[in-house]
Amino acid sequence: MWRKTLLSTQVSDLFYSKLTVLDEPFLLYNAFHAPHFPLHAPKELRAEFLDELAPESSIPKSLKARGETRETIIFKLDSVAHLGPFVSTREHILGDSLRNYGNYKFNVDDAEERDYVLRVARAMYFSNLKALDIAIGEIFEALENAGKLDNTIVIYAGDNGAAVENFQSSGDLRGYKGGAFEGGVKTFALLSGPGISQGASYKGIFQSTDWLPTLLAATNQYKLPLEGKK
Repeated sequence: MWRKTLLSTQVSDLFYSKLTVLDEPFLLYNAFHAPHFPLHAPKELRAEFLDELAPESSIPKSLKARGETRETIIFKLDSVAHLGPFVSTREHILGDSLRNYGNYKFNVDDAEERDYVLRVARAMYFSNLKALDIAIGEIFEALENAGKLDNTIVIYAGDNGAAVENFQSSGDLRGYKGGAFEGGVKTFALLSGPGISQGASYKGIFQSTDWLPTLLAATNQYKLPLEGKK
């Protein structure tokens, strides 16, 4: 799945090749897969975090006795397309029902075993995030090389609240991703571009349907009645 993160940048490159000749407003919508299960990433990115957080030398003896290695643990976690069907507690990647789900039989009651598998999963999550960070950096670099960065509004936004099984936190908010409470629906957005003051913030109510009229108004393209507020 990491290819979805990096491939989306490659597809965008086809668009960026035309940036230098564009003299009219343009829109690029890039929906990255990361950070999302499965937590795939290039091997070289994974190695950096795995060696720091979950070195093979620290694998518990109980896992070794059952023939587990760091690679077998990674393989099992890589096979998780969505945690919903078996992580009933939503506390973390090793929900209580994980112990009885197919081949995912880690002993979550063993603190040492539980800790190591969690460290492997966290390293996978960090490498997934880094793949996203690299891809976004390439987008900014392409805009800068084309001389468009200072005159382009860039938005980085999430589409749901914290996914707690992904090591994310809702903070003081009630609920999490998949729920209707504030912790499940409130998310963030970061903006940069002309007319946007550094350090400015907006704490009012805003939802996804407000993006289109807001951007059209900001670029003097607002002409037709649209759903949402600008």
